[in-house]
Amino acid sequence: MNNYQTSPDYNTIGIVIFIFLVVLAYYIIRRFRSSTVADPQSLWLNSEKSGALKDIDAKLIDFYHQVLTKYVAYYRELDQPKRKKFITRLHELIEHMEFLGEQGQEINLKVSTLCCAPVIQITMGLDTYLFNSYHTIVVYPRRFFSEKQAAYVKGGVSRGDVIFFSFEDLLKGYAIPNDALNLGLHEMAHAIHIEYFDEAFERRFPQWEKTAEQEVVKMRYQQDPVLRNYAGQNKHELFAVCVETFFEQAAEMKLKAPGLYEAMCDLLNQRPV
Repeated sequence: MNNYQTSPDYNTIGIVIFIFLVVLAYYIIRRFRSSTVADPQSLWLNSEKSGALKDIDAKLIDFYHQVLTKYVAYYRELDQPKRKKFITRLHELIEHMEFLGEQGQEINLKVSTLCCAPVIQITMGLDTYLFNSYHTIVVYPRRFFSEKQAAYVKGGVSRGDVIFFSFEDLLKGYAIPNDALNLGLHEMAHAIHIEYFDEAFERRFPQWEKTAEQEVVKMRYQQDPVLRNYAGQNKHELFAVCVETFFEQAAEMKLKAPGLYEAMCDLLNQRPV
């Protein structure tokens, strides 16, 4: 009688173990993602000091968080309490505004979020973040013709109650967060400047303007000025360009124009660097 043992098929066993590990890893990763990103409760609503966010639907909070995290570099740098403040203010501003699409542009919550986020960014250090006179944002798919300027433009602010955006160019402003070219910040800076809706902002603005105008004079003699030439057009463009530069090239502004940087910090009650 011949006694023998069958040798194990190590290749088959190895394949089975590999498949098991892959499946296990898949479920671990899926569970991790669902608990940290897809589940807004764990992000926002478990805190004892969640504040006004309790009044916003959890899925809506998560949507804002996802869009802002993807597009807005400023938001990504905030700690959790300031993110809550950002989203609470953003939601209230969106509810406050009317959005109109031109040339077939779809206005969904993502579009509204990206249009309004610059206002919240600029006013995070101020008490006021809602407009008194501006209630309408008109969104075009791309650059559009302005009869007033007799040219194609990326955006604009009326003296009445309307803010205009090319959504294509709005997205381009978010795509490169350190070139000091951000359409959203630029146009919303115009609206804030025109309205003077915050008392502290209005009180501090004359001193800021004096410092900024001195910087424009210096620009004529500098080979590498901190502000682009467009800032010299008028006082409105000066402020809008300063806002873009302050948020997107703060370190360079602080190095090359420390007086202007400090004036911006004082005006907006924020200190990026």
